[in-house]
Amino acid sequence: MWASAQPVFAYLSSLAFDPYDRNTAYATYSTFGVTHVFKSTDAGATWNPFATGLPDIPAHSIIVDPTDTSRLYAGTDLGVFVWTGGPSWAVENTGYANVITEHLVVNGANLYAFTHGRGAWRVSLRSTQTAVVRMESATTIATEGPGTTADVAVTLQTSDHANLGSSVTVAYATADGSAVAGADYQGTTGTLTFGAGAANGATQTISVPLLDDSLVDPNETFTVSLTGGTALLGTERETLVTIKDNASLQFKLALLNVSETATKATLAVTRTEDKTSAVSVAYATSDGTATMGNDYSTTAGTLNFAPNATSQTFAVTLLPDTTFEGNEQLLLRLSSPGGGAALGSPRTMVLGITENDGAAILQFSASKYTVSEAGPTAKVLVKRSGITTSNVTVDYTITDGTASYGADYDGATSGTLAFAAGVITQTLEIPTVENATAETPETVKVALSSPLPSADAKLGTLAAATLTINDNDQSVQFSAPSYTVSEGTAKAVLTVKRGGGTSGLVNVDWAVSGGTATQGLDYGTPTSGQLTFTPGSVSKTLAIPLINDTDGEGDENIEVTLSNPAGATILGTNPVLASIIDNEPTVLFSASKYSASETATKASITVKRTGGTTTTLNATYSVSPGTATYGEDYTGATSGTLTFSPGQATRTFSVILNPDTKDEPNETINLALTSAEIPLGTPKAAVLTVTDNDTAGKIQLSATTYSVDEEAGTATITLTRASGTASAASVGYTLGTGPAGTTSATAGVDYTATPGTVTFGLGELKKTFTIPIASDLLSEGNETLTITLGSPSYGAVLGTQKTAVLWIVDDE
Repeated sequence: MWASAQPVFAYLSSLAFDPYDRNTAYATYSTFGVTHVFKSTDAGATWNPFATGLPDIPAHSIIVDPTDTSRLYAGTDLGVFVWTGGPSWAVENTGYANVITEHLVVNGANLYAFTHGRGAWRVSLRSTQTAVVRMESATTIATEGPGTTADVAVTLQTSDHANLGSSVTVAYATADGSAVAGADYQGTTGTLTFGAGAANGATQTISVPLLDDSLVDPNETFTVSLTGGTALLGTERETLVTIKDNASLQFKLALLNVSETATKATLAVTRTEDKTSAVSVAYATSDGTATMGNDYSTTAGTLNFAPNATSQTFAVTLLPDTTFEGNEQLLLRLSSPGGGAALGSPRTMVLGITENDGAAILQFSASKYTVSEAGPTAKVLVKRSGITTSNVTVDYTITDGTASYGADYDGATSGTLAFAAGVITQTLEIPTVENATAETPETVKVALSSPLPSADAKLGTLAAATLTINDNDQSVQFSAPSYTVSEGTAKAVLTVKRGGGTSGLVNVDWAVSGGTATQGLDYGTPTSGQLTFTPGSVSKTLAIPLINDTDGEGDENIEVTLSNPAGATILGTNPVLASIIDNEPTVLFSASKYSASETATKASITVKRTGGTTTTLNATYSVSPGTATYGEDYTGATSGTLTFSPGQATRTFSVILNPDTKDEPNETINLALTSAEIPLGTPKAAVLTVTDNDTAGKIQLSATTYSVDEEAGTATITLTRASGTASAASVGYTLGTGPAGTTSATAGVDYTATPGTVTFGLGELKKTFTIPIASDLLSEGNETLTITLGSPSYGAVLGTQKTAVLWIVDDE
């Protein structure tokens, strides 16, 4: 489809293109009152006025001197004008007539001018031939591989389009882009020579060797540039070379788990990047915790990919057995890529064999047991399920909870329980110690460990339990940890109860021992006495007379203490407070605790008055930091005055909240009533809790097992985050010895054991870190190390997958 390319809408008389630069063009207009010459540097897409000095007369034709592109000729109604690189045109005054010139043509080394009424004219442009060399294309694509090159074409153009009269040279050189000389390609410099007689349009090739690095890389670039020589250089002096990666071969999965009941596992190898050629790759198995010949058959071979084939599979034969061994793993490794292919990632993988054989499951019959202090022993049952035909043992330990060894229980604190073939239960006996002191129930912890033999026995989910020892001695205590009574009530009545039995006679003294209330003003007598529990009685009460005054004094309290028990022990809260609620007019908060979500813009706090609303009343308040920070978590007034008009029972004030995206604990702001025209009631102080709405989530390792080829240089470990990304989060990691039953890699020899921290940004779900792996020439077998996560911050927590095993697959 045609599109307008005119500089202006007028009579366009001619177009001319630079013979050596396809993007440079010139246009002339033969219309009065407009610019007569325009230039384009983008192949005619856009135009700009060119030079000055032409009179306002029609311009009919324009030509570029092919022997010197800095020289232009324009034919006009007043003859020929010439431009030689300056700011303006000049009259061509070497004998040409001042005549209408309608057309200009270059043929060989001559310029021809065709006039209106004066015939044709000719002038020699230059007596010598000019050679220009340029790049054939601005871009070139090449594919990485053994012995491959990037080929860049260079083209010769002569000014008279004739064969080259004498030889010319052009120098060239490469320069790095994202590709690096010595790593991705061989840096190259040199000179091309076009010999005498070379035809106009002749080409030569610059070949740059590419380096096959056996790594899977994104496309990379470098440039080849013409830098000088005896030939003139065209404007296209540079070519951008893109190196496409060669075929990449890798396992489809890094981890695959199959049941031990399977007879084989089928594993896939995939090809990415270049798919046009035939390639191959070798594969082989090696021991992890699984053993060749016992758990699987050794497998090795070569996979061949035909052109355009993207996947191949091979099978590993598994050897099921009837022995309980736990889950096991074997390792697989790709090597020796052929056909110019490279190894991708993962080049090693873990094949997990999931145990299907039964085992003896040893555990407690319950998670909680109880026994009376009178005992004489507590019987804790341990049971066996699953396989019962073998002899197995399990160790136990007994440790203090709230009970103390020697004071509440005794006997052996550790030992071994043996289950002979066919035996399904064993009893662990714990002797109790009886004393004459009334106590609250106390606990003992019991735990199982080290089931043997490990091939036939394992612990169940109930490997720990709690034994509670209940007291059998009499006690007395207040029926509640505190009491409340109105000032207008005649008496404050407190109940004392007896526990541990009702036989015999029990006495206990009581007395008012303190408080904010004043004897004689707020309460009367008696202020002390003795309570007697006869056989069979379980509770007694004591009464303290209250004085109903007319003072607005706020709430007060009386402290009451039990002492001198006879036949029992005092337990529970002692002393207790009996709060006396004032019934005179007061000002107080509507609650002692307020809460608001961090997402709210403000929290409203209610203050109320009691005892009538007929008058105007003023009260002052203050707001101060608790764990929240002023200016960061909240703003607004730090104090103020509330005015209760007649009939108003409540007033409110606001605390302005500042939401953030930080996962942090709930924070507090302290509130206080500081004065009023009537007494302040209780509560006169309150706490506003700002509940956090940000969640940093749970961070964990992406797998239980990773593997890496020893020669890979680094192992990449992936962390995932779930259950919240509304905050930044970080977690630390450490590296240590591999698990028992494997050959542990040596820090500083096989890998670098530097701990580190991984930080998740707001909204990020996945992050990686790398572990440097050292390659050696020793045949040492596959080795392991353990990765452990710890120290989460910004409110993040660790997920269930806190540790993982990294297998380093030996390449010798």
